Amino acid sequence: MSKFNIYSSSAGSGKTFTLTTEYLKLVFLNSDKPFYFKQILAITFTNDAATEMKDRILQALKEIADTENFNEKSKSWDMFQKIVEETNLSGELIQEKAGLIFKNIILEYSDFAVKTIDSFVNQLVNAFTEELQLPFNYEIVLDTDRVMTEAAERLIEKAGDEEYEEITRILESFIEEKVGDGQSWNFVTEELARFGNHLINDQYYALLIKLDGLADKDFNEIAANIHTYLKWFEDTIVGLATKATELIESEELIIDDFTQKGKGIGAYFYNMREDFENEYYSKKDLSPNTYHWAAIRDDKWYSAKGTPPPIQASIDNIKDELRSIFYEMQDFKDNHLKKYTLYNLIRPNLRKLALLKKIKTEFDKILGEKNQVFIAEFNRKILHIILSEPVPFIYERIGEKYKHMLIDEFQDTSDMQFYNLLPLIENSLAGNNFNLIVGDAKQAIYRWRGGKMELIVHLFKGNIRALVENPLIQTHQIDQFISIGHYLAPKSLTINYRSAQEIIDFNNRFFHAILQIHTNTFHFLPDVYEDFRQEKPPKSLTGGHIQLEFLEYEKENTAMLNRTLELIQGVLQEGYSQGDIAILCRRNKESAMVANFLTEQGYQIISRDSLLLKNSSSVRLLVAFMQIINQPDNRLVKSEAAYLFYQTILNRIPDSEANTEIAQAVEASDPMIFYQIFAKYGHHLDPITMIKSGIYELAEKIIDAFDLFNRTDHKNYLFRFLDVVLNYSLKESNHLQDFLAYWEDKKDSSTLSVKSPAEQDAITITTIHRSKGLEYPVVIIPFAHWPLKPMNYTEMWGDLEVLDYEELSSKSENGFARLLSSPIKFSEKLSMTDLIGQYNDEIQATFLENLNMLYVAFTRAADKLFVISQKNHYKKVQGVGELMKDFLTMEGLFDPELNSYEVHKGSFIKKPDNKPLNEAKIQLNRIISEDRSDRLRLRRISEKIFDTETLEKSKDKYNKVRVAFAKIRTRNDIPNALRELEFEGIISPKEGNTIREAIETIISLPPIAPLFDEDLIIENEREILQPNGEIVKPDRVVIKDDMVYIINYKPGRSNDFFQKERDMKEIRDFGRLYQQMGSEKLQLMVVYLESTDVISVSL
Repeated sequence: MSKFNIYSSSAGSGKTFTLTTEYLKLVFLNSDKPFYFKQILAITFTNDAATEMKDRILQALKEIADTENFNEKSKSWDMFQKIVEETNLSGELIQEKAGLIFKNIILEYSDFAVKTIDSFVNQLVNAFTEELQLPFNYEIVLDTDRVMTEAAERLIEKAGDEEYEEITRILESFIEEKVGDGQSWNFVTEELARFGNHLINDQYYALLIKLDGLADKDFNEIAANIHTYLKWFEDTIVGLATKATELIESEELIIDDFTQKGKGIGAYFYNMREDFENEYYSKKDLSPNTYHWAAIRDDKWYSAKGTPPPIQASIDNIKDELRSIFYEMQDFKDNHLKKYTLYNLIRPNLRKLALLKKIKTEFDKILGEKNQVFIAEFNRKILHIILSEPVPFIYERIGEKYKHMLIDEFQDTSDMQFYNLLPLIENSLAGNNFNLIVGDAKQAIYRWRGGKMELIVHLFKGNIRALVENPLIQTHQIDQFISIGHYLAPKSLTINYRSAQEIIDFNNRFFHAILQIHTNTFHFLPDVYEDFRQEKPPKSLTGGHIQLEFLEYEKENTAMLNRTLELIQGVLQEGYSQGDIAILCRRNKESAMVANFLTEQGYQIISRDSLLLKNSSSVRLLVAFMQIINQPDNRLVKSEAAYLFYQTILNRIPDSEANTEIAQAVEASDPMIFYQIFAKYGHHLDPITMIKSGIYELAEKIIDAFDLFNRTDHKNYLFRFLDVVLNYSLKESNHLQDFLAYWEDKKDSSTLSVKSPAEQDAITITTIHRSKGLEYPVVIIPFAHWPLKPMNYTEMWGDLEVLDYEELSSKSENGFARLLSSPIKFSEKLSMTDLIGQYNDEIQATFLENLNMLYVAFTRAADKLFVISQKNHYKKVQGVGELMKDFLTMEGLFDPELNSYEVHKGSFIKKPDNKPLNEAKIQLNRIISEDRSDRLRLRRISEKIFDTETLEKSKDKYNKVRVAFAKIRTRNDIPNALRELEFEGIISPKEGNTIREAIETIISLPPIAPLFDEDLIIENEREILQPNGEIVKPDRVVIKDDMVYIINYKPGRSNDFFQKERDMKEIRDFGRLYQQMGSEKLQLMVVYLESTDVISVSL
């Protein structure tokens, strides 16, 4: 048996079959050790893939062990035959052992090591938290965007603080640059957070660590160096051009006096003076043009016949000096333009680079406060140990536990992930054990996540030299690579068991054409697509259909959507069902556009958006009531909840009478009137009880009140929503307002969604990325014109270590520090710099990734493939559509007047029904929710109820009285105010009379009694913005007969002299604010609620 098989597995070639077979071969060959499965580690890259492989292994073992029913019609028969053939074990022995192995795996399921790479790494570091300096009982955080945004906000908050002068200065410079470039400063947080994400992307790690030796001072000095250089360049080139134009003007000449006028040499100097960048970057090789060189080299400065002699004489007087200046300008350009261009591209990120470490510091602090770690940090910590130790201590135990490594989807592995697995692989091979890697470079579409297709290519070819050409590699790792190189055994899986013969033929011809046309441009293309040609299985189906189309340009995409609809209608008429159809898009927004359009047309769909929790009416009803509990006076939310109730619970649209009832209930001052709408139909909600509940209990109570589990087919959405609520309450916060803010922030994210239902007869609409590993009878690919080149707004990280530019250095205590890497705004201008090699590498990598996207999309189709591209507004084929045109041209099919090409006309292909006849199901007749209302809880509004400093009950009572006064304008408001306090959970029903008596006593006090009459201008807790930006609010302001009364309520007594002085100072400050706002007549009062004293205060 080969020791280290490297499988290049093309689409549809039975990769999971191969992995499962190799796994079972290992356990059967070692069947004398009944728990040998514990020594096999199978690594995949997604949870779904891990689940699928586990299911395949267990299903095969179970079928093989069933000696009575296992035969050539069984799903695992081919696998069984292959195992018998390749292990030389008897079929009887394998069947005998299969049952025991199955039973042992079930008994020791936690040791059934088929898992994602992230899960494996987590298991690894969990045993070494102290050594790896990780928090005990850490939590893995996957949503790093939210944490990064918070880190950027914290950093910005420090601006202006004397302690953080350097941060303030850098931020000020950064904002000035943004404003100077015509951008808004309001997006600073968003841009810093987006830039901070570079820190946690494996794709940039090798270049990021090159910044470790730079301090703030170094960044500032380098930024100043670059600024100085750019200014010197501009001053010099403009100065030379100005010198030339002054010479021209000294002879009283104009541009038209020179040959070719505006295209001639005279115009050249003026153009260089006014906008030299236009000459360098827009005109490029066309400046200097042939007319300019004719003047300089051939002395053709003017027309000998058409130019008056005096003008000729004037030009002759200065032409030698102009020629000298021209050559000086060209020499200057040749010597300095490359550097000038690069510095202009680097400059926008220099300020952000200086903040990068500080963002990381804040990011780490936030995670530390919450005992969280992001998954990429694991890989980096492990790599740090691996790079420093030939035999890493963290692998000592793992190396003994696992004898075999089976790694799937290797084309999506990052450098760091592979280097972290390398010691285990080498250790296993040294023990003469079998290992396996499966991947397909043609399906590498996760470069943005750090995936490195080169790894599988170089391993397959045994190119160890290329594998070790990485700055991360240490000497002892080179030895490891050399060691594993002796065991490499490349194998190819080339038979396509998925697609009809015609689709296999089409893909072979298509990618052959691309290779023929583009190999000279992209040198790595032949390595990636070396084994693109697929073979047909002996019993492959026929009747496949392939159609390529080019639509005329249209901004609104109406034609694209309508054509997609026509294709769907066509295949449905042939006999396919909606569940047979998949629409694959390059971007989420295109998927959403198609999904919305088809939904409007009445089709059932499964899409990213349709699976979002927010798109379930039951979940929206649930969230609406949670928002009402959080904001009882929010009329908009109340209206939404009422209409959702009619839609979801009553299954009808409210009529005019119901609309009137809803409007009145929403506007009613008594909150209980609103709940009567639902009580009328038998749905009773107790807002007082609900407001006292934690967020999970609250969600359960709303579900129970509306009997949602029995009234909707969206049970999976409700269960998932409860999972989200529970998880948030346990790990983040049990505050309703916090959860609702989280919901608003994340409701459009796929993290708040359900899994695709397996048996729903609906059209699948998804992205190409999400379709990977799946297959569909009919595939439609609209919007097939995504670009083949990097977009101009993207960034690439440049390795500056290859440059010998003095401006990139800074003097430090230890000599010189250098800027060795930097993110660079991608632009064609990079081709004019000394980083042209890296620029070309990025162009190639982007081309390959987008070609791979097409390969993945094309190979999802089993029966029919429709690809719809669109021309640009110049009526030219664009993006990946150019590849389709290349293919059609090479096949002799392309016609500029033809927009639709039926490459092969197919027919309906009837498939056997592989669904199990009797699938075991667990029926839940009732969903039971536990009522925990009698348990002790801490209310969200405790600060309003309790005196948290002294815990005095008397203060608690008068704090509640003070809260009540905020809701009282006149005496008539007392009942509603008490009802609202009870509704909000601030007082209990038993306290109502006591609080009412205290309020009435205060209102009856002679100095303030007239201030609770009707028809007065009254403002409770009116906010006042002060010049320093602070907001203050007096408790009550009454305007009566041109007199402004300002009243503050205090819960205690007036006998504390020092406290009373503070209270009087506070209300005097309010008085002065009203004076500044133009009030002349003022009366100030402090009311002590417990002692019922009213203190008049003079200004």
